[in-house]
Amino acid sequence: MTVTPKKKHHFIPVTYLKNFTDDDGKVYVFRKDDPSNPLHMAPESFGYRKHYYAQPMPDGDMDHNRIEDFFSGEIEGHWNGIVEEIRGKRPLKPHLEKLIQFIATLYVRVPATRDMV
Repeated sequence: MTVTPKKKHHFIPVTYLKNFTDDDGKVYVFRKDDPSNPLHMAPESFGYRKHYYAQPMPDGDMDHNRIEDFFSGEIEGHWNGIVEEIRGKRPLKPHLEKLIQFIATLYVRVPATRDMV
């Protein structure tokens, strides 16, 4: 079975952004180089780079999916449940480890941090 390589690797998770959309399903994106002119965009349309998480394989090929799949399943997969707990004003203690992991990956995934490392 051939796996299609994922191209759009989001460093700002779409599942996270969807909790901040307006009635049009969009958010305002403020760019550092022009903060007075925000863009009104769908969460899927920004916060990504093509092949951002691509990793070289021993055979010389590139793995485009492994890191993206890890973030989607292991880290981002818990976010919507955490949001429901917050909205329901229930204690977050049982979810604290997953919440901290999510917050930490938000910091380390962005290009500015990755480039610095």
